[in-house]
Amino acid sequence: MDDFHHKTYFADIGYNKDGNFNWRGDEWAGVMKGEYDRALKERIQGAKELETLQQLDTMQGETFIIYIDINAKLPSQPFKQMGTYFSIWHEFERGGYQGVHGFWWTNDNYIFIVNEGEEEQFKGGKKGRTWGVNEFRK
Repeated sequence: MDDFHHKTYFADIGYNKDGNFNWRGDEWAGVMKGEYDRALKERIQGAKELETLQQLDTMQGETFIIYIDINAKLPSQPFKQMGTYFSIWHEFERGGYQGVHGFWWTNDNYIFIVNEGEEEQFKGGKKGRTWGVNEFRK
């Protein structure tokens, strides 16, 4: 990995430095596929659909969902602009799970970006708009 990508995406990620840490055995239950998918779907269904970018600055402690519709397999798709806006990886398929990106953002808000063109089970009952990735500008 080059220095630019390391500093941009990974330099601030912490990791365990405690050599005495030991797994008890039950910590993995929440990340097993069935349980993880159930919990993810539940969190997405409880999220508020983002209506304006200003909500991200004015609301605190909320979980938002942003729907987009891209073909992640086409390198010409402009996810890079949205990735840059949120300081997440610039390729949609990296860092996501079955068409979903989830991350903490300002004001203790959590954001889900859900690609409508991907996994059906995580769409969450969309009622509002589909955002264009070009709407995310700093």
